[in-house]
Amino acid sequence: MAQRLRPPSLLLTILTSSLLLGNHAHHAAASVPQVDFDRMGKVAIAGSFAGLDLYDDAQSSSSSFDPSTSTIFLRGADGGLSPIGATNSGGSVLAGCSLGGDQFYFGGTFTSVAGQNAANIIAYNPSSKSFSALTGGGLDGPVEALYCDRSSQTLWVGGAFHAPTSPAGAAYGGSVAVYTPGSNTWSPPGFGGLSGTVSSIVSNSDSSSLLFGGSFLTSYQSSGSSNNTNLTGVHNPDVPQSTGSTPFSSSLVPFPLSGADVTAGPSSTAAGLGDITAIFCPSGPDGPGSTWLAEDGFFSQIIIRDFRALTASGIRLGNTFFDNRSTKTFWCVPFVPDQP
Repeated sequence: MAQRLRPPSLLLTILTSSLLLGNHAHHAAASVPQVDFDRMGKVAIAGSFAGLDLYDDAQSSSSSFDPSTSTIFLRGADGGLSPIGATNSGGSVLAGCSLGGDQFYFGGTFTSVAGQNAANIIAYNPSSKSFSALTGGGLDGPVEALYCDRSSQTLWVGGAFHAPTSPAGAAYGGSVAVYTPGSNTWSPPGFGGLSGTVSSIVSNSDSSSLLFGGSFLTSYQSSGSSNNTNLTGVHNPDVPQSTGSTPFSSSLVPFPLSGADVTAGPSSTAAGLGDITAIFCPSGPDGPGSTWLAEDGFFSQIIIRDFRALTASGIRLGNTFFDNRSTKTFWCVPFVPDQP
């Protein structure tokens, strides 16, 4: 007589109970019937869970987890996941990477992992199955990004910190630090650092550069100069500055408009404020001769025809504050001529 199959719903109910009931689930799961899964075809599993694993009836107990901590899992050769350590209560693990061999690194916001004290970054050795704090110390703020550069055997760390906890130094600009396991030392990056939060560090396709993402301010450094200058202070030193421009607008690479047809109107009739060409590379401060105003009570239009195809990735407009006036609403519409 052929063996009758239990409905799949019964199996799913028992597995779900094992997730919810902790140690008590083992007794219920022990009565799971032998099911010929090959005859069931494709089976969909629906529910609210973070992952699946094969049930092992030989296990004598089930793992329990503290929802106030973050747990790190190790995937075995059979694909199964085993917990190897949890953070302190309220801690979180946000990034991880490996330099190869028997050394993994994890970063986040924590003071300990698996009982080992560590300041927001920790190392794990799978051979000894143990965590250890970095010999050079941790970091004084959250770690959100790790990049393991195997070519140089260095660990790039990004986040919302200022510097390593020991030894800290004025050379660190913040948010980025480099750890060298070979010498167990920290060092600032060549550009000093960034002001803000670095949440991602990746390399480009040929591994010749590192790309940093996040919410931060950067600095420009002139060729052959060791002095960094913050973007909010002056213009990019590699781009000539126009008199009367702002630090941001002067850092753009402009399109030359010589020979372009530029019209605007209706324009203000006030002296020195009706010439639209005065706003291109202004030669003085905001006011007559360097500012253009539209006629009061009218919607005005500025048309620029350069008679050639332009490839641009952005546009920046400088507003006026002369005589307590300014533009509140504007539209930018590219003009595409009719094709013959």
